[in-house]
Amino acid sequence: MKHFALKLISLLLVTAMLAGMAACGGGVDSGSPESVTAAADTAADTTEAVTEPELSDNLPNRDWNGKTITFAIAPSNIDDIWVDGESGDVCNDAVYQRNILIEDRFNVKIATIMPTDNIENWYDPMIKVVMAGEDVFQVAGHYAFQVHKAISQGIYQDWMNCEYINLDQPWWFRDINDSAVINGKLYNLTGNLGMSLLQYTAAFYYNIKLAESYGHAPADFYKLVRDGSWTFDTMTEMVKPMYSDLNGDGARDDFDQYGWATHSGTVIDLWQAAFDLPMTARDKDGNISVIYMSDKRQQALEKVVNLYAANEGAYFYTKKAVQTSWLWYEQFAFSLGQQTFCAGPFLAAYMIFRDMEDAYGILPLPKWDEKQAEYYTNLNDRYTVWGIPMTTTDYEFIGMMAEAMACESYKSIYPAYFDVALKSKYSEDADTAEMVDIVVNGMQFDFAYTFGTSTSIFANMPYLFRDRVRALSTDLSSAFAAVEGKIEANLDTLMAMYE
Repeated sequence: MKHFALKLISLLLVTAMLAGMAACGGGVDSGSPESVTAAADTAADTTEAVTEPELSDNLPNRDWNGKTITFAIAPSNIDDIWVDGESGDVCNDAVYQRNILIEDRFNVKIATIMPTDNIENWYDPMIKVVMAGEDVFQVAGHYAFQVHKAISQGIYQDWMNCEYINLDQPWWFRDINDSAVINGKLYNLTGNLGMSLLQYTAAFYYNIKLAESYGHAPADFYKLVRDGSWTFDTMTEMVKPMYSDLNGDGARDDFDQYGWATHSGTVIDLWQAAFDLPMTARDKDGNISVIYMSDKRQQALEKVVNLYAANEGAYFYTKKAVQTSWLWYEQFAFSLGQQTFCAGPFLAAYMIFRDMEDAYGILPLPKWDEKQAEYYTNLNDRYTVWGIPMTTTDYEFIGMMAEAMACESYKSIYPAYFDVALKSKYSEDADTAEMVDIVVNGMQFDFAYTFGTSTSIFANMPYLFRDRVRALSTDLSSAFAAVEGKIEANLDTLMAMYE
């Protein structure tokens, strides 16, 4: 995934410029000296991008004689794999065209099934299908935080059996996949097979008009990022004066304007990744250890709690900003101009921000301090990870189709998603492209989230931080001590799942 955005930006810029030249009926005549000079300059500037070798999956030619690969996938993430047809939406149509390309290339059919329409309890019916020995799908897509249900039931098998899966390719996220390997086995695969990996990658957004009203121009933010000075302390200082009593009732409430405000715990989760605070580690033999409690994590908790407890410009919403079934409610308040700053997944940019009246900018999440080498972000735990059920042994077919689809998604769906989600900012604004690249390159997902719920191996450990912040409590040690013994005992159970 490294430098994915910058690898594609040159091609997108060329495409945008050529499209603009073709569509433009006014301005400089196409035969004028000015246009000839501009064209020459454009050609000179983009020679390297045009001649860069095209990414290839390096798969052999194979006619599968109309064979079908079927994905079982959660209803909310079905567009990772399937759309009904072209609709005019760029992202929808990119998924459709990817499928047509793969189907024509290999003479296959791509299909999906959903054992139930229940989004929150989709996994139990799917697990029952496999445990009953029914060979009805070849790949399953899970929310990352719920894949433990399938693994603990022993219904998945090793992706290493698929010879055509090349984890060194940029469409598979190597760091996350390496962290998911236990006893040499990979049961849940992470990569660009669908859009959700990108959709649930979190970024930091700012309302340009509001930020400028407090003296912060886009160029100022970009300079801070490039200088390595975009830190949590810098952000919180900016937030302090950013409060306005919009409804004039003399009370701080959900209807006022803030510098930073949140409702959902998923936003709070981001700080652990942004501050480079891993929860688990591996030794040279691959054994997992818990490294949760540290002075830095305690200090981080104190700073985040203080943001809400003592900063005039920060606020906890007491109600959902907008009544909706979608996950991250505060993004709607941001889109309505009630917040200067906001954090959330790229999915928010696609679903909400592209209809904003105010212009917005995008940045990486602030670092812990200037000594931190890189900017990091977290994947929300609802992105899709992929598993192979025990009811199939068709590894060659599964590996070839997954590799081909992931490669094509990386090349065609992701650029389309960026361009639409960010109102063409990605292809037209080099600063935005640079910031997006920094965000994507800093993507993290601690293995603890995979088995992180209260009934699983890590016994709610990934969510202790958010719970303390919401309670405005800095007592992390007691919360961790309450689950530490259970986690240590559970690690043996985890290793046994991969024997």
